[in-house]
Formats: sequence, C-alpha cells, structure tokens
Amino acid sequence: AAMYACERGHQVTLIEKEAELGGAFRWASVLFEKNQLFLDYLKARVTDLPVDVRLNTEANETTLKELAPDAIILATGGRFESPEIPGDQAAHVIRGKGVVELVKRASAKANLEVGNKVAVIGANLIGIELAETLAQSGRSVHLIEPSSRMATPAGKKRRADHCKKLDTLGVPVNTGVGVKEITA
Repeated sequence: AAMYACERGHQVTLIEKEAELGGAFRWASVLFEKNQLFLDYLKARVTDLPVDVRLNTEANETTLKELAPDAIILATGGRFESPEIPGDQAAHVIRGKGVVELVKRASAKANLEVGNKVAVIGANLIGIELAETLAQSGRSVHLIEPSSRMATPAGKKRRADHCKKLDTLGVPVNTGVGVKEITA
C-alpha cells in the first residue's frame, strides 16, 4: 500500500514497530526461499521510492498526531491462526507464536527442541514448509489437514512442488482429517 500510494504522488511515511521491514513474511521466507526473493524486491522498491521509513516505531496516538496525516492505511500484517484443540496446552505442543519461534530457530540452524516424531496439524503454507524443514532435519513428520485441500492460497504449481517434496521426504499427508484431542 505504501509503494502504491507513493507511486501515485502521495507523501508516504511507513511506520514499522519492528527493527526490520517484512513482518511475518520474513519468517515465511526462512522456510521457502522464493519468498525471500519477493521480500528483497519489495524492500528494494521501498528504498528506491521517497518513502519515509521509520523502524522501531509504534504507530500510536502521539506518533500520528506528530505526522498529522491526511489518511492512514492500517496494515497490521499476517497473523498466525491456531484453532483451539483440547490438549493443545500440553508441554509437547507448539502453537501460535511458538511456531514463529520454531521457524526462527530453524533459520538459525539452532536446536529445534522437538522430538523425533512430529505431527504438524495444518497444511497451510507455513505448516507444509515447517513439515519439510523438520523432515529435512531427520525427524519423522506426519502432516494433518482438517480440510480437503493443502495450501489453498497457493497456485497449482506451488502446491504440486510441495507435494513432490513432501513425498520425496517421506512425509505422509492426510487431508480431511479432524483432530479431536491432543494427548501424550
């Protein structure tokens, strides 16, 4: 939105709470390298345009009063959604923001602190890419998706690429399987 507005002649200030642009897309780039190419492109475009980028800045009442903008575009970014499942508070379950931390550790090639047998519930893009990463690290991974399709926002080619990779890694995938409870 910032690039679009700037390209149309508007004076744009981009406020980012974090120290780096990209938000949750940075973590998606860790697991799927082609995302990094697109993220690099977007960052370069913002740099090339006369956008006033303010990192480590929170968009609050004080900040907005100082800027006195004619318009505000609120782009809160992607969110991880984890449905609640009975038993999901157990110590051996990683969910929500814990998944982001796991992705960060994977990107740093750090100890992933998960067992050798892992069930990944949710075959959205991050679930699929996490399953691939865990399988590549030598873990036995099983991917479970309650709906009938994997990676629904992705195109056919990307889904096919992931299916081939999961098959090569020996990751069983079950779609249309509901999860009633997580137990030990």
